[in-house]
Amino acid sequence: MSSTDLDGQKGAADDPAASVYWLPYFHLVGRDDSVYRRTVKQWEDSPTDLLAERCARLIGPNTSEVLDWLRRAPLDGGVAAEFIDETGRATGNGGDAVLSGMLAYMAWYAVHALGAKL
Repeated sequence: MSSTDLDGQKGAADDPAASVYWLPYFHLVGRDDSVYRRTVKQWEDSPTDLLAERCARLIGPNTSEVLDWLRRAPLDGGVAAEFIDETGRATGNGGDAVLSGMLAYMAWYAVHALGAKL
């Protein structure tokens, strides 16, 4: 199960691109592993409408580029939204407090733990 709502509806969908990006965070593979880097490279230039996937990309090989994008993204008035356009503007499910926390932590993690340059 990957999601649930207040009515008890469950979703089992997975975003494979986002899932692969998380592997180094859980110490399942190194960020510098050539297979990992080649695998995520195929998604680097493709746009995503999920902010959670952008958060996952903060762990990937192009962390600084994602931080630069995030610096300019308006989100939902500065608060995370589940669905975004290419510029980072909210297109759906705005004002997500949990996603905002994850975004803030992953940005911190990228800079302080991974050494990404701002």
